[in-house]
Amino acid sequence: MAPVPASPPDARAGYYGSLNVSCPSVIDLNETRGCHAWVWQDGFQMIVFDAQWSSTDPGVVSAGGWGQITGTGYGHATIIAEHQGSSGSAGVSVTPAFTVSISGPGQVGTHQVCGFHAVVNPGWVPVSYSWSAQGATGT
Repeated sequence: MAPVPASPPDARAGYYGSLNVSCPSVIDLNETRGCHAWVWQDGFQMIVFDAQWSSTDPGVVSAGGWGQITGTGYGHATIIAEHQGSSGSAGVSVTPAFTVSISGPGQVGTHQVCGFHAVVNPGWVPVSYSWSAQGATGT
């Protein structure tokens, strides 16, 4: 029978490479989402639960425990996770939430020309869009 070690093995045994961070690349203002920190250990991807989280610009994205991030202002910031002397980061942009409303005729006849109108709310959000037609065709 093998002797039981007096203390647990080194938590970094088999740990190699850098600390990896995965975050959503874009979030809305006031939206809260989660990031994950992970490492390769003994050939397996291991989630790091006790990382320390921070943001390069808390006025854009705040970072808290367990990798929770919240959009606090418009722009871009880098989220940083630190664990056992290693760090990793991911960029996050905060954009305004917006809706697009489209109005036009309920039905369009064959070869009929008609107009549609799109409204973006809030109106100051720069949005590019294109029109296309979908639907059934018949003979």
